[in-house]
Amino acid sequence: SYQLEVASGSYTLAAGKSGYVSETVSGISATKGQTTTVSLLSLVKETGAVAGKAILSDKPADADHSGIAVSLASASQVYTAITATAKEGKYRLDGILPATYTLTFSENGYVPFSTTVAVTAGQTTGAADVSLLPAKGTISGIVQLQGQLDHSGAAVLINGTSFQALSEATGNYTITGIP
Repeated sequence: SYQLEVASGSYTLAAGKSGYVSETVSGISATKGQTTTVSLLSLVKETGAVAGKAILSDKPADADHSGIAVSLASASQVYTAITATAKEGKYRLDGILPATYTLTFSENGYVPFSTTVAVTAGQTTGAADVSLLPAKGTISGIVQLQGQLDHSGAAVLINGTSFQALSEATGNYTITGIP
């Protein structure tokens, strides 16, 4: 609540505080000796934005990179924003309160990528360009050598590739990094 004593006339009233968007109300008529009530001045926190580009590494730069999920989450998970990339891989998240966030990119069949970004009021934070890598699979199993207690040393390979593993004493094997 506030009260100002002014001469009769028409006025413009402005309210502001650091970290908030200022509000201005024009055309306020005041008459000496009378009270003029001004509607509520509501100051909203000043926000920033995050923008950048994300593509799929196994597709040409001019291919359609739309639909990559882009999410922004605070450490406390109190504030989250989500969008998707446009055809050229560009994205933008507006109306973000100033803070440090985790920015995550994800797409089915690709390894998700996360990075930290600091959003500043009144500015657009330009995040580094991201190139998502295709997800890689794993094949594992057990090889048994008949009549043996030690099953180590058996070679297991995927025909036509260089992917291979040797079994352990228990017969367990794991082939990783399979595209």
